[in-house]
Amino acid sequence: MKKTLLIFLLILTGSVFAQLSPYQINGYAKYLASSSRYPEIDSRLYDQLFHFRLNTYWYPSNAVRGSLQLRMRAFYGNSVEKIPDFLDQVKTNYDFTNLDAVLWDAKNSLGYAQIDRLWLDYSLKSMELTLGRQRIAWGTALVWNVIDLYNPKSVLDFDYEEKPGADALRLQYYTGPVSKLELVDKPGKTMRETIIAGLFSLNKFNYDFYLIGGVRNDRWVAGGAWAGDILKAGFRGEFLVSEAPAETAPKRYPDLSPYGSSLYARDKTVVSFVLSADYTFSNSFYIHTESLFN
Repeated sequence: MKKTLLIFLLILTGSVFAQLSPYQINGYAKYLASSSRYPEIDSRLYDQLFHFRLNTYWYPSNAVRGSLQLRMRAFYGNSVEKIPDFLDQVKTNYDFTNLDAVLWDAKNSLGYAQIDRLWLDYSLKSMELTLGRQRIAWGTALVWNVIDLYNPKSVLDFDYEEKPGADALRLQYYTGPVSKLELVDKPGKTMRETIIAGLFSLNKFNYDFYLIGGVRNDRWVAGGAWAGDILKAGFRGEFLVSEAPAETAPKRYPDLSPYGSSLYARDKTVVSFVLSADYTFSNSFYIHTESLFN
């Protein structure tokens, strides 16, 4: 797919937070104009996107805090009219409830709102328990995060800085100032939609190291990551090993893929590996490179 974009951003931010107040409210508004062309559509598409976000936080005590966050997007332009199932493409779908609303759906405009954060957090000494729709960001790389099991981000979705949340139960136990054990359960309607995994992190030799293991898509996964520097240049990496799709999918889920059986035709263990590096010069010029191997 060939696609070109002309981007204009207008960001307005605000915050309301009084000292010792149990509430905090902030948000922003953005405007994005784009021009794109798809091989499947003869004409060039011109679109406008208005993006509004509201973040609310609640601090009833030192041990308990909660949050409700939502975003509303207003689309106007050719894509709404000419791209089939445009609404389904802009939605972020969750297993049990989307907590969303279509504000309007006209010929060339669409209004869509969704709650993408709704969680309650409890802390007791070295333990922290979080329940609800939350962002669980595993990984160290800046473009591809192969160990981000719960909220894999897309580098092409540059309009969504917060990234989607996951409906999950998360338990963190801090074994030291820079080390912790973490266990996350994201339930699903079936075992294939359920993700249960653990993470152990520590700092050694001025590097942050992460080890993970668990079950995703009814297949075992294991991996790790690191983040540090070499000669003042940032150096990060991630790797993930998972059970061969052919060992599970064809037997229990023969009709999952709308594209045929080729996605499940492999009988070898799946390996993904990412290397990432960046450097900032004395004049603040910044360079970054990253590679992905599957």
